[in-house]
Amino acid sequence: EGQQVLTRLMKWGDVLVENFRPGVMERLGFCYEQVKAINPRLIVVSISGFGQTGPYAQRAAFDYVCQAMGGVMSLTGDPDGPPILSGGILTDMIGGLYATIGALAALQGRERTGSGQFVEASLYEGVLVTITNSLARYARGMPPKRGKLPIAPVGTFLTSDGVYIFIMAHDNSHFPHVARLMGRPELPKDPEYKDRAARNRHVDELNKMLEDWVRVHTIAEVEKAMDEGGVPYGRVQSVEDILACPHLKERKAIVRLDHGRERALPLLAPHPRLRGTPSAIYTVAPHLGEHTYQVCHDILGYSDEEIQDMRKQKVVK
Repeated sequence: EGQQVLTRLMKWGDVLVENFRPGVMERLGFCYEQVKAINPRLIVVSISGFGQTGPYAQRAAFDYVCQAMGGVMSLTGDPDGPPILSGGILTDMIGGLYATIGALAALQGRERTGSGQFVEASLYEGVLVTITNSLARYARGMPPKRGKLPIAPVGTFLTSDGVYIFIMAHDNSHFPHVARLMGRPELPKDPEYKDRAARNRHVDELNKMLEDWVRVHTIAEVEKAMDEGGVPYGRVQSVEDILACPHLKERKAIVRLDHGRERALPLLAPHPRLRGTPSAIYTVAPHLGEHTYQVCHDILGYSDEEIQDMRKQKVVK
């Protein structure tokens, strides 16, 4: 009976998303060829840890597992310490974004061909996009080192009032300004420091100069100085800082929705923003079975009696 409900949904829908291990949909009776026979216009999007083929295809996977295998952990942490996880959820989010891109591309393809297709997204392969610079550097004979960027002056520095700030002053358009701040205005004309490639041979030295300058200035002074020179920078913000960020508040980038508990839930507003067809968040994630009646009755045409019977038989929630 559950297969019959899903079959009706497949006839009605545009995109089917599943994140089982490879082979599960086949065991349920819905391999892609079977789905295609039900609705040749349906797009099937599969999100798995390691893809549909290959020696790792049947492995279980979570975000952190793919961070480890995808090189993120090997590049995160102190150079003298163990590899560590990123503080954010990377591979789940990137995998979902690539699945979305694939679905949108397939919908465009269907406009041209009239046919749906199978879209495959892998958490493992998706996260590799975050280390493309490291792959390129390795190919050029520069193996990446954990916790140490090979460009300067770039890094996280502590101000006199105890705030960490990240500064990127490695570009030729930014370095002269920072050199003046550090009391070394002659450096941009020195062959040893005149361009990015030359400065990259003095990473520790230049970062120490900038560290010493930042250390004796407040966060307000450092930010003002960076703004004056157009130097890219940003405070190291906590979750609490982000929720209080005036920029995000003005742009209404974080919204709060009541979800039946004592505090409203902060959620990210839809992004990217479409000016012609703006979107908004109207509800939090549904409870399991919350919309069973609407789906089965309003979309699929089941009667009230049929829905009640399916619920008794535990075909639907």
